[in-house]
Amino acid sequence: MSPISTDSKLERFQPTQCTMYTCRSGAPPDVMADNDHLTLISDIISAFSKMMSAHREEVLCTVSTTQPLDAANLKDLRVALNGFLAKGEMLKLETKVGTRNSQRRLLNS
Repeated sequence: MSPISTDSKLERFQPTQCTMYTCRSGAPPDVMADNDHLTLISDIISAFSKMMSAHREEVLCTVSTTQPLDAANLKDLRVALNGFLAKGEMLKLETKVGTRNSQRRLLNS
């Protein structure tokens, strides 16, 4: 049995060219369908988005309030949160408005 040279291994290697939604070889959506995992697509896309945000040094922050924030409060919030960021990090702020009951549930959990 003769050893396989590294060059011949590299010649046979064809890297797949994938994006989040398509792939030339392997086709992740097809593989997921074959394994009955299509219901997980939204979770996978969400996880991929979070990983890409981390790669871009974005800090994800969600603030839930019972009333919409006015421009002055939103500006003050951004200034306060930016104080916690390391050099090169960027704040990606999302604000949500909910009811008082939903806020209580968040605090009690």
